[in-house]
Amino acid sequence: MKNPIITLHMNNGKQIKLELYVNVAPNTVSSIITTALAGQYNGSEFYRVIKDFVLQTGCSEHDNYNMYSSYRIKGEFKANNFLIEQPKFRRGIVGMGGIEPKSSNKTSFFIMTSDLKDRPQKRKSLDDNYAAIGKVIEGLEEVMRINELATHNLTYNGIDFNTPKIPQIIEKVVVETFGQPYLEPSAVEYGLETKAKIAAMGKLLKTIKN
Repeated sequence: MKNPIITLHMNNGKQIKLELYVNVAPNTVSSIITTALAGQYNGSEFYRVIKDFVLQTGCSEHDNYNMYSSYRIKGEFKANNFLIEQPKFRRGIVGMGGIEPKSSNKTSFFIMTSDLKDRPQKRKSLDDNYAAIGKVIEGLEEVMRINELATHNLTYNGIDFNTPKIPQIIEKVVVETFGQPYLEPSAVEYGLETKAKIAAMGKLLKTIKN
C-alpha cells in the first residue's frame, strides 16, 4: 500500500507536501485524510508557531479561531500501549496534536522545525507520547520560512501558544490516496473541562486577530 500524500497550498503560492505513514498510525492518518477530503482544512492557518520547535494547524467544527476539534481519537503512541514503532520527532516529522494524555485531537497536527539536539527533555516529552505520523517530503523551505516569522507571544496554561503576526493561511489541501479508501475513525467528544480549555485558547487567538 502506498502512503497517502497531502499537499498544503499556502496563500502565497508555496506548497508543503506531507507523506503520511498509514502503516504506522492508521487511525490517525485516516482522521487527517477524511478531514482533508471534506475540505475542513481549507482556509485554516498555522495558528501556533514556536520558533525552532513546531508549526501547528488544525480546524474546529465550531470556532474559526481555534485549531482543535471538539473530538478526540485514540492515541496511537507507545504511552497509550500502541506498539507499532514510530519515527522519533525530528525536523520535518509530522505529529498529531493532543490535549489529553491517552488520546490525539481529531484534526490538529504539527510539523517539527528542529531536531531538538540541545533540548533532550523536550525530545523526551514528544517521543512515544504523541503520534508521529509522517514527514515533509517537499516544501521544507516554506516550513522553515514560517518558523522565522514574528509572532504574538502568547501563553496558555504554561504552554507557549505563539501565533504569527502575519497570518499563514492554508488556502486548500489536496489529497492523493492512490485509490485507497479511508474511513472516518471513531471519535469521542471531549468532556466539559477539556472543551473549556479549547474554547479558552480560541478566545485568546480571537483577541489577537481582532
